[in-house]
Amino acid sequence: MKKNTRLLRLKFNLFVTILCAATILLGYGFDRVFTANAESLLVTQAKTNDEEGTAEAEPVATKEMVKLQLTATEDSTAASSDSGVDNTDDTASYISVYTEADTASVIVEQVFTGEWAEYIGQADGFIHIKTNAGNEGYILAENGAVQSVSDKSSNISLADAVIVLDPGHGGNDAGAVSTNEQFYEKDLTLATAEVIKTALEEKGATVYLTRSDDTFVSLDDRVQKGIDENTDIFISLHYDSFDTANTMSGYTSYYYYEYEEALAKDVNSGLTSSINALSNIGVRTENFEVIRETPYPSLLLELGYINTYSDLLSITNEEYYDQVASGIVAGLEKYFQG
Repeated sequence: MKKNTRLLRLKFNLFVTILCAATILLGYGFDRVFTANAESLLVTQAKTNDEEGTAEAEPVATKEMVKLQLTATEDSTAASSDSGVDNTDDTASYISVYTEADTASVIVEQVFTGEWAEYIGQADGFIHIKTNAGNEGYILAENGAVQSVSDKSSNISLADAVIVLDPGHGGNDAGAVSTNEQFYEKDLTLATAEVIKTALEEKGATVYLTRSDDTFVSLDDRVQKGIDENTDIFISLHYDSFDTANTMSGYTSYYYYEYEEALAKDVNSGLTSSINALSNIGVRTENFEVIRETPYPSLLLELGYINTYSDLLSITNEEYYDQVASGIVAGLEKYFQG
């Protein structure tokens, strides 16, 4: 009886030992599998994160559209002033737009040299266009240069925008001069641009200046800067003067193309909300070269009269530049919100 009991006990102990060993082995195997899977998951996740971190962001989709830049023939050259305004009384500055691809057809409109128009097509030595005024017609092919430019949209935020600021004048072109001849427009525009640049960059925008010191930059080169940087907004900064000193006062927002009116109104409204020393003259259209020949949304701001004493007290003060910067930031934020 004792012998049988001892045998049974040995068998039971052996069974328990085998069962424990099996349990340990199975646990070790499951642990290896779990660990391997976990490690694999971590590697996969790390690889995914690495790929997401290093992959280049997709460029913002822009619709390419072809526009026509109207250019003068030898006998129709536009005369430009230092301020960038063409002589609108000079009929040689205009190019005729015909109803048909025939110079004998009716002239539907005359457009200014350097203006951009929508390109439609070509036929028999003519280019078919749609003008800023919305008229369709034909110009001689020799008067046009067909180019491809990005179709800029306001469907972005200010933080994603590229802004080109153009401090008017510079170098041997002093611009307007104060009555006491102590202040020059070229200096005030650059000082203003630097403050605006800082304010826009604080909002995340990418900002370029057409000049960063007291150097002369041609109007063509200022326009080209905006094109080279594929700008979303081009803003030319100026200070005005009037033939009779102490006669005019205030700031004005100018645009050229019809589609820029909303931009001009938003920026002008922003300036109105932030500038407290000068009056708002309002929003106007004008034939300034730098905004006429820029294919992207652009404005020219006249920020006060340098030969009006009351204005001069403000426009030579950095506090005024801060107000201008705040107004432009607010206006652009509103514009980009749509």
